[in-house]
Amino acid sequence: MTPLRCFPLALLFWFTALTTVASASRAKPLFDKPKLIVLIVVDQLRSDQLTQNMALFKKGGFKKLMEEGSYIPFAEYPLLQNLTCPGHALIVSGSTPAHNKIPLNEWFSFSEKKVIPCTFDPQHGHSPKNFLGSTIGDELRLNNSKAKVVSLALKDRSAIMLGGHSALAAYWFHVDKNLWVTSSYYQNVPLHLREVRRPMIPEKNTELPFEPQQLRKALPKKAFDASKSFNRTLKWGTKDGLSHPIAGKAVFDFAEFLIEQYELGTDEVTDFLALSLSNHDYGGHLFGPHAPETLEILLNEDEQLAGFLKGLKKRIGEKSFWVILTADHGVAPLVETALTVQIPAGRIDLKSAINVVEDQLKKKLALSRKLDPFNTDAYLFKS
Repeated sequence: MTPLRCFPLALLFWFTALTTVASASRAKPLFDKPKLIVLIVVDQLRSDQLTQNMALFKKGGFKKLMEEGSYIPFAEYPLLQNLTCPGHALIVSGSTPAHNKIPLNEWFSFSEKKVIPCTFDPQHGHSPKNFLGSTIGDELRLNNSKAKVVSLALKDRSAIMLGGHSALAAYWFHVDKNLWVTSSYYQNVPLHLREVRRPMIPEKNTELPFEPQQLRKALPKKAFDASKSFNRTLKWGTKDGLSHPIAGKAVFDFAEFLIEQYELGTDEVTDFLALSLSNHDYGGHLFGPHAPETLEILLNEDEQLAGFLKGLKKRIGEKSFWVILTADHGVAPLVETALTVQIPAGRIDLKSAINVVEDQLKKKLALSRKLDPFNTDAYLFKS
């Protein structure tokens, strides 16, 4: 038997010895078993956004988790390019795309003959069908089928990956319907929870002023330069509108609603709630990671997080729930921002690049007629 194969047995004896000693001494556990585990993913949150702005945070939000929890600011995911879908899949499973089969947000399907999203399911529309393996929630359900697992996010792919295969429901925000929706994959969702417009959200096409309210509160009066402040209007019901701080509040409000509806954390069986703040990602793409608008979004998230944690403490008890906060990926600076400090940067014209590649392929492969990926007879190669 090789040393490698001996290791699990040695580990088993080690744990057995520890268990025996602990039982004999009746030592108190290091921590109590939680009634609820809450996973919060801030989509596109860079770790330096927390370290650089810690002085601006309130006591009960990001700062509370950073100062009182296990804080790991330099963690990395071993992926070539992280995106929303593979990032969320990795967080809840600990596995990379080579194992969980979620490499991108979307890919070309030869069976469907089209590009499909990572959550595509021909039977249910959206589901975790393409994800291979198990998640935190799945393992909790395997350990005790009475465990309740619920997930939510503005994006469907975020909510579905976080929920895993055995979630009672995964909810996402349907912009066109202006509703929180789920999939028929989740068979046991009560009828009144299949499409939800509670808590209240703005009517479509509502104009939302986006002003630096939290920045004004966080920065000293002398430090806040009004000439550099922003004041714009976003329209609810659009992708850009989802970057407004009210979208983050909608996620936390709906999470509180689901905790109540599903009675999460009300018994001795550990439940799991996972939520993703997709609004941070929408804002980051719209404004860039270094923009004051993005900082305003972050400060609003800090205030919303503080309120959410305070509500959990009141409802469940401070020692009865665990909180995990992380991000699915970061983001590079905008080209314009990088150029201001002489960092080489630019944008690729994808359409032109694709045309160049296709022209070269046609010359190289000497195709006799129009390229058809589903007709292998169309490929005539010259030796």
